[in-house]
Amino acid sequence: MIDASSFKYKWKAENANIFKSDTLDLNPRIAKSVYDFKKYFTNLIDLTPSKEYDYVSGVEDYKLCGVFEVGQSNLEVLLKIVTQPNKKALFQVASKSADIAEFLIRTLVFIFRK
Repeated sequence: MIDASSFKYKWKAENANIFKSDTLDLNPRIAKSVYDFKKYFTNLIDLTPSKEYDYVSGVEDYKLCGVFEVGQSNLEVLLKIVTQPNKKALFQVASKSADIAEFLIRTLVFIFRK
């Protein structure tokens, strides 16, 4: 598992290869908050744990992140999920493979969009 500072370092190194979804309304039957994403993706870590109170209070976004490998080539992929208190989310993927990153973004949007 990765820690927040290591993730931030890797994220900055992949800056040119970051792909983002549009902000989307979450399907409430699938995910209503950051806590649902924590249940589905148990290896993600809190990127902004100090903002949890502000998130719960409805004034601040909350970020989860993680690193995983894809395929036999062990391609490293970085994932960031930004959840908003108004039941919206934004997915970001960083990878040296644009095809993999775009596929993951489309898949996440398909699963979680209202």
